[in-house]
Amino acid sequence: MSDASPVLLPGATIGIFGGGQLGRLTAMAARSMGYRILVLDPDPACPARFVVDGCIEAAWNDSREAANLARGCDVVTLEIEQISLASMDAAASFAPVRPGRDMLAIVQDRIEQKDWLRRNGFPIGDYRAVRSLDQLREAVAALGGRCFCKSATGGYDGRGQGKVGFSQDAGTQSPCHSDPSPHSACHSDPDTQLNCHSDPEAQPNGEESPHLSLPVSP
Repeated sequence: MSDASPVLLPGATIGIFGGGQLGRLTAMAARSMGYRILVLDPDPACPARFVVDGCIEAAWNDSREAANLARGCDVVTLEIEQISLASMDAAASFAPVRPGRDMLAIVQDRIEQKDWLRRNGFPIGDYRAVRSLDQLREAVAALGGRCFCKSATGGYDGRGQGKVGFSQDAGTQSPCHSDPSPHSACHSDPDTQLNCHSDPEAQPNGEESPHLSLPVSP
């Protein structure tokens, strides 16, 4: 498939991985400009279903249906990062996919996100990638004892997260004290600003507070 990106005029068909609220809003805006919209979503009653030209009910990792989506489209995009890379590849065989699978692979892995941001000069707090319980203990100690532990892959909407070092009760066990799951990340907050849902936590001046992140894999 050519990587050329011609301008798509009204009348063209846009495919969207994901029919949630963002997919619905995107579809409504595109349709108002004269584009046709097809979506793929595992939810048969997804919000976008009622405002698009067609909806494929399929899992995010269903590469065959991803290819079917792309066959009927001039370009494919996505509204959610849970799409499997295999589905992205399958779709890319039939239509341009924007953003592409390489960027999605970074977005899906918190460790890769942190590494990418650092390599490209973005302000980012200290972090650690951990792949064993011993590494996790060492990282927590090195980062000041107060950390957010986050799964590097698979976490979504606050899931796959836990805190270490914030409990006043030394006997209280944090979710991160159990055997770490594959690919977890831990973020410290020496300023004790607790925010499990911001990664990284942005400050008013645009800089990141001192966070650290640690991944764990088997």
